[in-house]
Amino acid sequence: LNAGVESWNPVQEVAGYFRSQQALAADHVVLSLHNNDLTESTVMCLRDSVPTLCNPGSFVAVDPDWYRCSVLYQLWVHSRHTDRLRPEHWLFRADEVERALARLRDEVHGRGAKLTILHLPIFAAERDWQPHERAARERGRAIVDRLGLDCVDLQPACDELVAAGVPVRVLPTDPYHPNDACSAVLAAAAATAVLGPDRMRVVVDRHVVAAGQGQQWTFDLGKAAAGAPFAVLALGDGAVPLVATADARAVATGTLDANGCGRVLVPAATTGALAWHGLTVQLQRGRPVPMVVAR
Repeated sequence: LNAGVESWNPVQEVAGYFRSQQALAADHVVLSLHNNDLTESTVMCLRDSVPTLCNPGSFVAVDPDWYRCSVLYQLWVHSRHTDRLRPEHWLFRADEVERALARLRDEVHGRGAKLTILHLPIFAAERDWQPHERAARERGRAIVDRLGLDCVDLQPACDELVAAGVPVRVLPTDPYHPNDACSAVLAAAAATAVLGPDRMRVVVDRHVVAAGQGQQWTFDLGKAAAGAPFAVLALGDGAVPLVATADARAVATGTLDANGCGRVLVPAATTGALAWHGLTVQLQRGRPVPMVVAR
C-alpha cells in the first residue's frame, strides 16, 4: 500500500498513519525521509470549497481566475504566506519530526512489526551540496541513529550515477526530484531491504557500466532447479520496464548447475542512459533490473 501524500512531511505522514493506516496492522512499514522533510512545504487544498495555500496556522485563499490572469495578484498572494523551503527554515520542524518518528517506532515495534527508513539522497555531486542541505542530511541521519531505526541510505546509489556523469535530476534546476534513471537505480538499491529476497535472487555486481560492456548476474534458485535452462530477455529500452512479449529477444542464455546456481554476462545497451532487462527462468520471473550506461 502506497500511502504517500504529496508535500507531506513525516509529522503529517505519521499523523495520517495513526488516523487511517494503523488498523491495517502492517507487517512492514516503510517511510522515506527526504532531504527537505525537516521543514514544511506549502500545500494547495480546498478549504470550504475555496482553493487555499495552507501552512500551519496560515491559510491564504486564492481566486483561480485572478491568479491565472494577473501577475500582480500572484505576487500579492505569495507575499501573504511564508515560504518554508528556504535555507533559514530547513530544520524548522526537525524536533517534531523526531518525536513523530519515535511515536511511529514505538507503535510498529510494539506489535512486533518492522519499520524501515529509506533515506533519500541529495540529488547533486557532494561538491555542489549547499550548507543547509548537508545540515539536513546529517540531522536526519542523527535522528535515525538516535531512534535505533533500520535505515537504507540511498546516497551511495545516487553518488555512483553522479560520478559516472549520468544526470540524476528530472530538471537541472529541481533539487527535490530524481529523473527516471536515478529513480530506477534507487528502487533497485532499496528493493532487497524493503521487499526481502526473492525465491530467485539476482545479484548485480554494479549498476553503472561503460557503454559496450555489461553486468555479471548470478542466480540461485536452489537444488530443485538444478540443470534448468534460463534466458535473459531484452524487454526494451526506456525509463519504464516493458511487459514481456512473444518476440522478446534473448540476450544471454545458460544452464543452472547442480546446486541450481547460474552466472551470465548481460550486455549493456549501446545507446541511451537506461536499459531494462527482464529475467525469466522457466516460469519464474525476477524483477526488472536497471542497467545504467555511463556516457
